[in-house]
Amino acid sequence: MDGFDHLVVGDGRPATTPDPDGHLARRALPETLTVQRIRPLRPDDHIAWYKTLKYDAVVIECRDGDRTVLIATGRRDALLTLGALVTTPATTQIAPDTRHTTNPQTQDVRKTCP
Repeated sequence: MDGFDHLVVGDGRPATTPDPDGHLARRALPETLTVQRIRPLRPDDHIAWYKTLKYDAVVIECRDGDRTVLIATGRRDALLTLGALVTTPATTQIAPDTRHTTNPQTQDVRKTCP
């Protein structure tokens, strides 16, 4: 999205904003956004990425329907950014872990000491 050139990650869905501090005019990334691959900067990438990130960057290529979405980030921030993009949204229901619960129909077959 033009002008929304900062990514905010934290609680909830990642969002874009024109605000360098990340406080104003946030727009959540669509849930349909899917990560395709990570690649180094290429000569045909936006020149501002080279100036801002000093060549120490990667580009996370994503798809949103039929559109390509490119997210440039510093190498040190790439794992955090990627994790925010692929993490299960908070609205998704996760099944509870039942491995450590007791089943009332199961009998205790352990022998007791006399």
